[in-house]
Amino acid sequence: MPLIASEPTPEEILETQQRLDRIRAVLEALSLRTREIYFAHRAGYSYAEIADHMNISRTTIRRHIARALLAIMEHGES
Repeated sequence: MPLIASEPTPEEILETQQRLDRIRAVLEALSLRTREIYFAHRAGYSYAEIADHMNISRTTIRRHIARALLAIMEHGES
C-alpha cells in the first residue's frame, strides 16, 4: 500500500468537476445573501463574525447556512 495517494484518474477528475458544477448550480439558485453567508462561513468566519459584519442576528446566519446546506443535500451532494 503506497504512502502517497496516486493521481486521480481522468474519470475521477471529470466526476469531481461535474459534482462541483451541480453544487454551483444549486447555490446559484439561492438568494445572494444566503450565498454570501454560506461562503463566508466556508471561508472560516464564525456565525458571530458574519452576524456582526452584516448587522443581523446569529439565528438569521444559522438559518441561511441551514438553507444552503439543505439545498445541497436535497440534490445529493453532501
